[in-house]
Amino acid sequence: QEEEEEEEDTSMGFSATGVVLLFTGLAEIRAAQQLPQAWMQSWGEQVMRNAREIEAPLAVLCITTAAAYNAPLVPRAMLALLGRVLEEVVPAPPPANADAGGAVPAPPPLVPSPALATEQLSELLGALLAQPQQLPGAWLEPLQNLVLAYLPQMSQDDVVNGLKVVGMAVARTSDEFVRQVLDHYTGLNGLATPRGCVAMAQALAASAAPEGSVKVVEDAWLRALSGPGAAAQPDTEEWISLLICFAQAAHIPSPAWWGAMVAATSRVEALSAQQLANQLGGYGMLRALRGSDMEALAAGWVDEMLGEVEARLLSEPRTDEMRYLIGGLGALLQPLSPALCEAVEKACLVLAASKALEPTVVSGCMVVFVGSKHSASQEWLQAAAATISGRVAEASAQELCTFMSAASQLPGMRAHMPAALLSKVLDEGAKTALTGRTSPTQLVALLASAPEAGCTASTNTRAVSSLLESARNMRDLMEPVEVCELLSAVYKLGAKPPPQWTDTMLKGLEGSDLAGAGPEAITQLLAALQAWEADVPPVLLSTLAAAVPRLGQAALELAAAGREAAPGQDTPAKCAEAAVMLLQYGANMERGRQQTASMREQEARECVTVLGALLQQGIMEPSSHASFLYAAAKLATAAVRRAEAVAASGRGAGPSVVSSAAAEAMEAAQAEASRAPLPDWVQGLVPLAVSATQAALPRYSPADMVVVFSSLTSLRAQLPPAWLELLWEYSQPQLRTLAPPELAALLSGVGAARARPPAHWESRLVEVMGARAKELRVQEIELLLASLAPTGIKPSREALQALLDAALDAQQRAQAEVEAAARAAGQPVPSPSNSGPGPTAAGLAAASTRTARRRGATTVGSRTDSGTKTVVLGDPTLNAAAAAADRQAVQLVRVVARAVAGFGYEPTKNWLEACRPLVTPALSSRVLSDTDRLLVSNLLRGLDSL
Repeated sequence: QEEEEEEEDTSMGFSATGVVLLFTGLAEIRAAQQLPQAWMQSWGEQVMRNAREIEAPLAVLCITTAAAYNAPLVPRAMLALLGRVLEEVVPAPPPANADAGGAVPAPPPLVPSPALATEQLSELLGALLAQPQQLPGAWLEPLQNLVLAYLPQMSQDDVVNGLKVVGMAVARTSDEFVRQVLDHYTGLNGLATPRGCVAMAQALAASAAPEGSVKVVEDAWLRALSGPGAAAQPDTEEWISLLICFAQAAHIPSPAWWGAMVAATSRVEALSAQQLANQLGGYGMLRALRGSDMEALAAGWVDEMLGEVEARLLSEPRTDEMRYLIGGLGALLQPLSPALCEAVEKACLVLAASKALEPTVVSGCMVVFVGSKHSASQEWLQAAAATISGRVAEASAQELCTFMSAASQLPGMRAHMPAALLSKVLDEGAKTALTGRTSPTQLVALLASAPEAGCTASTNTRAVSSLLESARNMRDLMEPVEVCELLSAVYKLGAKPPPQWTDTMLKGLEGSDLAGAGPEAITQLLAALQAWEADVPPVLLSTLAAAVPRLGQAALELAAAGREAAPGQDTPAKCAEAAVMLLQYGANMERGRQQTASMREQEARECVTVLGALLQQGIMEPSSHASFLYAAAKLATAAVRRAEAVAASGRGAGPSVVSSAAAEAMEAAQAEASRAPLPDWVQGLVPLAVSATQAALPRYSPADMVVVFSSLTSLRAQLPPAWLELLWEYSQPQLRTLAPPELAALLSGVGAARARPPAHWESRLVEVMGARAKELRVQEIELLLASLAPTGIKPSREALQALLDAALDAQQRAQAEVEAAARAAGQPVPSPSNSGPGPTAAGLAAASTRTARRRGATTVGSRTDSGTKTVVLGDPTLNAAAAAADRQAVQLVRVVARAVAGFGYEPTKNWLEACRPLVTPALSSRVLSDTDRLLVSNLLRGLDSL
């Protein structure tokens, strides 16, 4: 009932139409601007909930009224309204049906909708540009169709605005659409004037139009300069505006255009601070694109501009002038001289002394100082921190990103930005994102720089949670590389988002090859997915797999170029490492409930082939060899199993046989003879892997050495004597320190390779196993004996007895823990006997059930790992101890069976007497093999006959 009342309260008591008219009315009387943010959020939720009931003309009215009266809409509400307009107004492309002759006629032109007049569209386009925000990439085609339908009726300004709005979609504008728009604009004589050229260049830059379209504008500009209408010369502002457009569109102007621009703006002393900044920023972007070519084109010009900026800084400029001058220097994207950096400092301190230093200027200075590697004075650092602390609410989203980034990159800044101030910046960033004043790129940048500055999710819980919610709402507006970087940043912050959030964000990666995501971002993404135990859908696994060849190819190209990477740039080794991690992640992922190789065979072929080339050429670091070969072996094994399953389904099931040692040996021999061959993409890898790993083996860590060896044997590699000699030499000193699973893997590899180690290696192994017996768990002893048996290495009686004694001691300790827990719980503890079960979970079931019932505890039937039915007791400590003892008893049975079957060793009578009460209950376990049960049962029956 409370939920229903709350729902009724937030509905405002209006219909969908009424909710929209309420806002437009408030906007027209200029009351909407005064509404609290919470009211606007609630109104926006109502709009989103009822968007389907809002007709397109009413949605247009709401958007245009908000812009006309400067009452910004909640971003998600505006998206809902615009989506409704597109849904109702945009005509679907007509189908192209073939005629009787088989020819496909051109589709008829798109036509305007009667629900939207041309004048209304004009107002809508202007309103969308007045409150700019990114639009979903899926809207690109509807937006293009909307513009094309009304294109014949559009004015020059409408054409420009339409192209800009299309450019707001997070997708690349189609070349054909740009061509049609540009042709129509040219037909309207839009390119006949400097103003028209600038307007179209701005639209082309905003829509990421193809290079050739911007060249059309430049050519029209140059023709106008020398043609009959040359009297209407562009003014200084138009020259600089076109330069900025070229830079934003990544268009390098011709020397003729550049020379004319320099001549037209040669009186630098007459330029305003904003014009100086724009010229420096435009050149900076072009220089970043073309480097030395632009430097040669602008030789001498930049120095003159910088000299003018320095002179103005030393003349104590006003705050508004400083804002432009510092911004221009930062946009230049190149290191500045120490003298110029000091001039920037002095000018800032003058403003600080008069309390006129603002966040925008501080942010610009940080960009300049970090790019120039300038160490600012303590006085400047203090003034900057004070400005941030006192005026952080005035900062834009981009400036907040700069503050957070500078805390870790600007020398000395972190000392003046304590955790409390960084939290303040992060809190303000969360508020800015909630109000729709943050782009996805800025949100990702803020979160990415936060951990570098020392922020953690645990100390900024509210801000991080708010930013994650804003990111979820922006998911459709993010490029795949931004989603990748976002997940990486969240992981580095130490946050563990809810699974629903992770699932939502991962959908933004599906269908992409992660182009643009660097190796570091990808490795961090994988670390996040593993740490969060994310459920990755098969579509995304294919996406991750598609990135492996791209990274591998990038590593090959970087290595072929031979250039030394600058700090922070990608290197061949980094690309190779990320590719290997992707391959290993894909090989390890679960699909459904079965552990299978999750990569399709074609994907595996491409990945292994390109990474094999990196291994062969020495581009892959030895530290990545183990992961690569492990993943390749796992993928190959999965491929072999699939082939064998297909073959088995064709043959049908064979007759069942009684399980025995002889039958098992025969089955193993048959399986060996009928094994499917390895896939060809793995067969080509094996010889080059043997060669590369032999050269790198001395550089491997002990764990990597074992993984490389066991992976090669899994790949059926024929290891040459020289390879094995290196293995014996480098592994012998490590036998004492290898973890039990690693030692077992090493022994399994020895057995699979049918290689016999030298006598001194075997002696050392046996010595180590005996010496380490007391530190091993029963499960580890079982694993080591099972791995040792196929090698042909026979341990001494002393070593085997030491292992058996250690296993028995461990089980006796486990039994003692059960008895202690039973006493502590006030339950009877039967004494172990030769004829009955000891006080394990099965033996305690009846008594503990009665005790639990007397205490009011709930008893629930279940099964232990040993297969024995047990009861969830009222005391959790007793539960855990009994279950552990059950599992270990089964393992002890297996240890005895391994010693007898694998090495012909028969324990002493006294040992068997001590073991009998501990293993007898486990002999009924369903998880034991018939062979193990029979071997140990015979031993115990023989003890009775004695």
